Amino acid sequence: MFRYADEDRFYVAGIGGFAKKFYVAKSLKYDSPWHLLGYQGEAFDLSKGRVYDLRVEFVGPRMTLYVDGTPMITSTDDQYVTGLWGLRANRTAACQ
Repeated sequence: MFRYADEDRFYVAGIGGFAKKFYVAKSLKYDSPWHLLGYQGEAFDLSKGRVYDLRVEFVGPRMTLYVDGTPMITSTDDQYVTGLWGLRANRTAACQ
């Protein structure tokens, strides 16, 4: 989760959400709760037990999700230009 402005306005990037293998999305206030900005693959392509190294880079309006050091998704959106970042795990285990 990054560029967190409040509980309704932030971006997320990750694995397995939205029935996609990898994704970048944003939370929308009032309209629909989520807007998918980009994705690669389908969630059923994920390998159980495999460790994926995820990194998000955001510069200006451009956001890039890297998986194992390889850029997977690049999206551009300038609605939320600043904010906090954090880690969120949902139905998964995160390790350091």
